[in-house]
Amino acid sequence: MPPLVPKAQRSSGLPSRKFSPALIIPVLLTGLIAATVVITFSISFSGLVFTGPLAAHASTGVGLALLGTVILSVVIPCFSTYPGAIGGIISLPAIALGVIATSLASTVSSDQLLPTIFVSIMAAGLFTGLAMYLFGVFDLGKIGQYVPYPVIGGFIAGLGIILVKNSLSFGLSADFSLARIASLDAGGIRFLLSNRDLLLISLVALVGIWIWTAERARSSRYNIPLILAAVTSGFWVIAWHFGITPEELREGGWLLGPFPEGRFWTPSQNFAALANADWYALFWEIPKIPVVMLLVLIPALMDASSLELAVKQDIDPNREIKVAGAGNILCGLAGGFLGAASFSATSMVARARVPYRMVGLVSAVCCGLVFFFGAEAISYLPKFPIAGLLFYIGIEFMREWLYSSYGKVSKVDYATILTVFFVVIVFGFMEGFFVGLILGFIFFVLTYSSLPVIRYATTGAYQFSNVEYPEQDRNYLKSVGERTVIFKLQGFIFFGTARRLLDRVRAKMKAAELPPLDYLLLDFKLVDGLDSSAMVNFQKIVQYAEAGGFVFVLSHCSPELTTRFAKHGIRNADSQNVELFPDMDRALEWAEQKQIAARDAEGPARRGGGGSLKDLFSSAAVYDALLSYCETCTFSSGDFLVRQGEEANDIFLVQEGEVSVYLEVADSSRIRLRKYLAGTVVGEVAMLLGIRRTASVIAGTTMTAYRLSRAAMARMKTERPEIVVEFEEALLKMTAARLQDGNRLLRELAD
Repeated sequence: MPPLVPKAQRSSGLPSRKFSPALIIPVLLTGLIAATVVITFSISFSGLVFTGPLAAHASTGVGLALLGTVILSVVIPCFSTYPGAIGGIISLPAIALGVIATSLASTVSSDQLLPTIFVSIMAAGLFTGLAMYLFGVFDLGKIGQYVPYPVIGGFIAGLGIILVKNSLSFGLSADFSLARIASLDAGGIRFLLSNRDLLLISLVALVGIWIWTAERARSSRYNIPLILAAVTSGFWVIAWHFGITPEELREGGWLLGPFPEGRFWTPSQNFAALANADWYALFWEIPKIPVVMLLVLIPALMDASSLELAVKQDIDPNREIKVAGAGNILCGLAGGFLGAASFSATSMVARARVPYRMVGLVSAVCCGLVFFFGAEAISYLPKFPIAGLLFYIGIEFMREWLYSSYGKVSKVDYATILTVFFVVIVFGFMEGFFVGLILGFIFFVLTYSSLPVIRYATTGAYQFSNVEYPEQDRNYLKSVGERTVIFKLQGFIFFGTARRLLDRVRAKMKAAELPPLDYLLLDFKLVDGLDSSAMVNFQKIVQYAEAGGFVFVLSHCSPELTTRFAKHGIRNADSQNVELFPDMDRALEWAEQKQIAARDAEGPARRGGGGSLKDLFSSAAVYDALLSYCETCTFSSGDFLVRQGEEANDIFLVQEGEVSVYLEVADSSRIRLRKYLAGTVVGEVAMLLGIRRTASVIAGTTMTAYRLSRAAMARMKTERPEIVVEFEEALLKMTAARLQDGNRLLRELAD
């Protein structure tokens, strides 16, 4: 296996200050407290797997839970982004493993049951760990964050009721059944009253309510350990007062165990389990393993995001997933439960202000001592306080997602939460998960279909290309602009949104109050992609174009999108009614020039020769007087009239041909800002403001222009000031016209 993280990064998370002897005591105390937290949860979570018919193997479950905790308590503190991270097992995958174990218990013989469950835990750890590690390697750490929020909420709420059930059945003398209790028949009542079950259920609920009340009154990392310690101490005080011996309590099923002497686990058990497992029964449980993966991946990613706020330090999700994945691979090899960084224990380390990896190692040593040598001590722990903790977690899951989420999420999301919750209760764990995914997909499609695929819609009467036309040409384009429809698209286009786009096009075609459509321009700059069903709708638009006699213009299509259009016959060499352009500006320019050419073909040309510029003056004599101060210049295509950054010493009046304004950017490339035709003026802004050129002006064709220099302008101010006044008024009119066009477009888009 390659290194988890580069060597240089492994030390990057350490505090800048050096470790000093003065920190030994707080580090040891914090490590002990962290170990108490993760050990408590480890013992609790073991009951999620080994419960009901598997309760006889509870000691094995405790050992496997502690084993996973020991491994994760070593791996995560050593390699996590945050040096104070504490590793531990987590509840959600334990619940999933419990479902697998319960299913196996109904199909596997008693002598093969424990080895088969052990192998299922190994397989889940290996596959989950490998998947998590690869997610981090291929920078997929964020993918788990795309699971629909209400689906996860309903699923966790359903897990909450499972937790409550498991907490009530943890350690009971018979299999606990909610249906059996709810029946309230004589058998169910006798079941409650027999032995110590009713008392145990009451104690479990009381412990859970006590923890819940304490957390609601004042949330603290010490609440759970102190309450469990108080309940355990009180239990033994009462037992001592009434003279009840540990052996009597153990025989009555009040204590954990019986535990095997010495260690909980030895390596030889792995090989024995592989040989004795029921592989056929295990094969049918394989589809549930991806759920286990998801239930480890999502909490790990969510905890990584939460830790960033808790510890006030950036957390790399890909690195955390790799670290947790490596730890779970080791857990799988050893047969331990799955987990990741413990949010509660890690937050406690952050609040204690001892973010050192040594804290995690102290916690790991404590867990290891309990695992290897603490079986006898653990056997004196009563069951009901641990079950009470499970009861509290289950109630909290349901409170958070069924009560607190109401009003915070939309009605659709809350309905999804409730649906998934009831499916989990009525039909089961797997059914609820997949129903949630299906609901999430359906609501996503419905919601996304309602989003506007058209970012904005306008016409050629309001939006123009960056071509500076003479005034009479621009007025003509405004008059025929309604015949050009412009749609700027956005998002991912699929069958739902594409159909809405097709309906908009059809409505434009059939609107009796609008002139006939000549050009339909679609801009794909903000489009993320489209599916095959969307292509069918674009093919229909092509058919409309052929039947209606308008041109379907596509702009800003990516190479991939262009290729797909060609494959679907939307754009090819034989297309007469489809055009493709690199951007909307050039598409608009093409449509505008087509409209002007069609006008000129019907009658004498009314453009060129500087006529439009002459119309801005009071008389032709004034215009001719202005030209007397200019010199005539001829440029070839590609020649510079103006260079960006130069002193602005002249203005050019374009007589024939065309020029383009380009912004020179840092990588030596150019961005076209505007195009000027005959009868327009360029370079006036920089010269009148007295600043350097902000862009370059380059001849697009062989052209002729009148050049008015700064010196000639100064001389004209002295000799013919009235011409200067009219010239500046003409420039002001041109600028005002551009501003007016921009305002018209803004008003159109605002409507």
